[in-house]
Amino acid sequence: MNESSRKPMSLRNKIILLVVGIFSISLVVVGVFVENTMIEPYMERLGNDAMNIARSVASIPRVIENVGIPGTANIIQPIADGIRQQTGAEFIVVIDKNSIRYSHPVPERIGKTFVGGDEGPALTGKEYVSNSIGTLGPSLRAFVPIYRDGEVAGAVSVG
Repeated sequence: MNESSRKPMSLRNKIILLVVGIFSISLVVVGVFVENTMIEPYMERLGNDAMNIARSVASIPRVIENVGIPGTANIIQPIADGIRQQTGAEFIVVIDKNSIRYSHPVPERIGKTFVGGDEGPALTGKEYVSNSIGTLGPSLRAFVPIYRDGEVAGAVSVG
């Protein structure tokens, strides 16, 4: 077919195309607005709340004394789980410097290795918030190191 045999677009189709275009642009603008004004601040607040809970758990003397000592999950788990239930956190996981869990909302996972691969900086003394996928699925989680006698003995992850 050559160009002269094409039919011009009808007014109806032009209007439909214009409406779809305007709707699509509006949807993108609203999405960007919602992301910047609602979701980002909400995620930042969640991260700050998780960080505050993690700092609190990392400063509890019984947690500090027992993390990294084999057989002490029975001391740490009730503390972490009680705080988790009171604060509404999805999880509070205490790990030793070898990434072995001393607490977890699923008790069968205590004694197993932490999942997500983002715990490393906490075990070198850094506090931070991370997005990763663990055994409970994707999560925003705060990490705080646990110090005993000036050395990192483990870390707390709250999500």
